[in-house]
Amino acid sequence: MIDTMEFEKVKFNPEDDDNWVILLDFNRSLHRYLYPNEARISDEANKQEIIRQFSRGDIKFDIYLVFERAKRDKMIALFMVGFFYDGPDMMNKEVGITDIIVLPEYRRKGIAKMLFKDLHDIMKEHGIVDIICNSQEEEGKLMIEKMNGKVLESNIENRVYLKDIDWNLMNEWVTDGISNNKDVNLKVFSKIPDEYMNWYIAMQNEMLDYFPKDNLSLNEAMITSEMIRGKEEQLSFSGKTKITAILYTDKILAQTEMIFAQNNLDRIYQGLSYTLPRYVNKGLGKWMKAYMLRFVKDNYETVEFINSNLISDDAALSSINERIGFQRAKRYYTLEISTEQLGIYLHEFFHVLV
Repeated sequence: MIDTMEFEKVKFNPEDDDNWVILLDFNRSLHRYLYPNEARISDEANKQEIIRQFSRGDIKFDIYLVFERAKRDKMIALFMVGFFYDGPDMMNKEVGITDIIVLPEYRRKGIAKMLFKDLHDIMKEHGIVDIICNSQEEEGKLMIEKMNGKVLESNIENRVYLKDIDWNLMNEWVTDGISNNKDVNLKVFSKIPDEYMNWYIAMQNEMLDYFPKDNLSLNEAMITSEMIRGKEEQLSFSGKTKITAILYTDKILAQTEMIFAQNNLDRIYQGLSYTLPRYVNKGLGKWMKAYMLRFVKDNYETVEFINSNLISDDAALSSINERIGFQRAKRYYTLEISTEQLGIYLHEFFHVLV
């Protein structure tokens, strides 16, 4: 195992041009590893996206660049710690967030575990109860589970080519949805209109209530208009457009969204799709998805295929996606680990080493 003195972490300074060069180079290397066949956003767009993260009011981030000792020209890992805020100087003590990424060639050298030790010390100092972690790799998921963490959410990336979609079936779904739900309206927009914002927030927060009840950290992370507007600005800065479709009466019953990135003209990303449970089995999901697919086909002529990140335990939407023709490609995980349980694991691990 590598000696802990052989690497060091330096807090990222957004005012330091050299820091930006090193961080953006790391992001390019990571993208080549994770997505070897996909184009990447420009360095400038990536930089603006990071700046937007730093300027958010609801989450405050600290980013650390990790180097081999005395080798500051190349990052070997990224260490990010984030804290949620319910208002100015009102840190949410229930949950924090982290991202720990080690380049493949530097793994299995004890770096990640030492960074998790630093993470534990930081979260304990701030009194944070639970920590949210994300992983795009099975290896990362297994590591966090070994540390007494648990999976909160498992997202599957599926893909379907527009040329393979049965458009007659899509037309039928739209027609049936309209005829069977005469009191329901459909609207599409690229930015949440002010007049729909309260409805949209209510739907988002009600949706959170249907996550498994042991996912307390997710349930308590209430959506606000500031969060929504902040995400819209982040997307715009990074060259992306989000199209949202809603089905509504005197409230929003269902929604789906697509995200189009200027650097990937041949694809569009299907985002969150959800029907409130008491409105399922009415054809709303099929109507909404079919309409959105037709909208993409008619308005985005460069798009050849759609990627979908679908919550894997949503059986109804999984069934709809299968009938549309989506095929499984990748999986992503959102995990949670308590600060206390992380401390117990690290104590046992490092005690054995000693």
